[in-house]
Amino acid sequence: MKSRLYTLVTVSLLAISATCRGKASQVEEPFNLEDRFREAMSLYEQGQYGRAAAGFKSVAQRAPTHTYTDDAEYYLGMCYLLTGKTAEARGAFNMIIDYFPSSEFAPLAYIGLARAYLKEAPVIYRDQSKTTNEAITVIETFLRKYPDHEKVSEAKAILAEARDRLAAKELTAVKVYENLMKYESELHYADLCIQEFPESRLVWQAKLFKARALYFLFRDDEALAVLGEIESSDASGEVKAEAAILRNRILARKQ
Repeated sequence: MKSRLYTLVTVSLLAISATCRGKASQVEEPFNLEDRFREAMSLYEQGQYGRAAAGFKSVAQRAPTHTYTDDAEYYLGMCYLLTGKTAEARGAFNMIIDYFPSSEFAPLAYIGLARAYLKEAPVIYRDQSKTTNEAITVIETFLRKYPDHEKVSEAKAILAEARDRLAAKELTAVKVYENLMKYESELHYADLCIQEFPESRLVWQAKLFKARALYFLFRDDEALAVLGEIESSDASGEVKAEAAILRNRILARKQ
C-alpha cells in the first residue's frame, strides 16, 4: 500500500515538474535585442513597415536604456509616419527629443516630428495652429539647435512648405474680399500676406491680388508699379500672364 502511494506521489511530482518546465521555457524564451533590431531593420528596408514597427516596439519596450533604444524608437516613429499613424509617430519622435537629446537620432526626430504635423494639417482654409504652425516651430528649433546638420536643407524645404500653406490660407481670405467687392480689405490683407511671407513662392500671387485691388480702386499708377515688379520677377508663367492682361486693361482705361 505504502509502495503504491509512494509511486503515485512520485509520478505526480514529476508531471508537475515537467509542466512547470514547459511553461517556464515558453515565458523565458531567449530575446536577443541586437538580433531583433536587425530583423526589424531588414523589414523596414523592405518596406514592410507594419511588421518592422512591431519589432522596433518590442526592442524599445523591452530595453528602455539599451544601446538600441533610441535607434528603435526613431525607426518606430518612421514606421508610423510612413503608414499614416501620425499621432503615434509624434509620440515616438517626442520620446527621443525628450529622453535622448544627445542621440544622433535627436535631430532626425525633429524632422520626423515636423513632417508628422504637416501630414495632420487640415485643408487650407481651416485652422492651422495645431499642425502647420507646430511644424514651423519644430523646424525653427531644429535650425537653432543644429545649424550645421546635414539635414538643414531638408528642414528649410519643410519650413518653406509650411509657410506656403499659411500664405495660401491668407490668400483664400484675400480672394473672398475681392469676390465681395471689398477692395480696401483685399488690399489690406494682400499687403499683410506680402509682409508676412516675403520668401514664399506665393508672394507674387499676393502681389497680383494687390494690383487687382488697386485697379478696382482706380489707383492705376500704383497698380502698374506692382505689375512691373511681377513682370520682372521669377513668378510663374500663369501669374505673369494675368499681370500682363491687367496691365493692358489699365493702359486701355488711361487712354
